[in-house]
This record gives sequence, C-alpha cells and structure tokens, in this order.
Amino acid sequence: MKYFYLLFLSISLSFSQDLKDEKLDLVVVSNIPYSYAKDDLTRFKVSFEVQQWSVEILKLVLKEIKENPVNEDSFTVNFKIYNEERNRIIKIPIKVEEKFVLAFKTEKGFNEKYYDFMNNTYQWILRSI
Repeated sequence: MKYFYLLFLSISLSFSQDLKDEKLDLVVVSNIPYSYAKDDLTRFKVSFEVQQWSVEILKLVLKEIKENPVNEDSFTVNFKIYNEERNRIIKIPIKVEEKFVLAFKTEKGFNEKYYDFMNNTYQWILRSI
C-alpha cells in the first residue's frame, strides 16, 4: 500500500536549555499529507492516517510519563512528517498540557482526558498539514 506507509525513524529525547519543557521527537514517513485532497477517498486516507498518528503520539506520551517521571507540568512532542519523494518535512509541535500530564500520571479522570487529548491532537494535526 503506497499511501499507507508509516515508518518510525526516531523517537528521541532532546533537552533545551532555553525552555523548561521536555521535548520528544516522533518522526513518520508518509506521502499522504503531501497529496492533494481532491476527492473523498484521499480525504478519508488523510483522516485515517492522522487518527493513527494521534494514537502513536498518545502511546509515546504515556510511555514517557511511565518511564521518566515528568518534573515539569507540561512538555512538547515534536511531530514530524517526512516525505521521501520530495525531501520535505512538516513539523508540528504537540503541547501536552498540565491537565493531561496529571490525568495520565494519576489515572484520575483518565478516560475523559484520554478522549480530549486524542481529539485535540487529531484536530491540531489536521489543521497543521
């Protein structure tokens, strides 16, 4: 499947001296966001792929919170979509707010915040591509 090719190149932790936020990088390879959404099928493919990216971002956030206790109230995931054909990158910063970090750490209100985080991430990525 040409259009549904996801490859995770790197998940790495980078620290910035200027910002207090921890930053995580998540890079995917995809040609979908670079194609024109002229028809319903293409728009459906883009929507489906963005939904999967939202899930992967959530998994990364939960893994980071579980493995490395987050000292900060919030942090940023730098989501990057790489297109091999044109050597282009779309960079989308995803802010993980304090309310989500607290809910994911303590599991208090997890179900509501889980849905809100997925919905916010999905909409933010769709607007950004």
